[in-house]
Amino acid sequence: MGTLYYGDMDLVFNQMEKQQTEDESYQLGAALIEMIAEDPGDVFEDEVMKKYPHVNFNLLLIKRVIEDASLQQISEELGVSISTFSSFYQRSLEKLTPRFREYL
Repeated sequence: MGTLYYGDMDLVFNQMEKQQTEDESYQLGAALIEMIAEDPGDVFEDEVMKKYPHVNFNLLLIKRVIEDASLQQISEELGVSISTFSSFYQRSLEKLTPRFREYL
């Protein structure tokens, strides 16, 4: 399974132990999907793009990680330029990395 399956979640996985067995990696991936789906405390949903209030980080995580959509696909679907969307996504990942660590 590994980080290729979860694409740009590398930021989160790289900050966790690198010596994981395949089974541990699978369990971590399953926990990540559960965390995104449940969004405890609505932390991801509350992270919203200022100019596009219909776009929140939880929506982007669901599309990127669970639905495996490309940045281009999501950009077109939501009507947000890819550069604006990508910047928001990266900033949100960096900001919320401690939340991932706490939960996972």
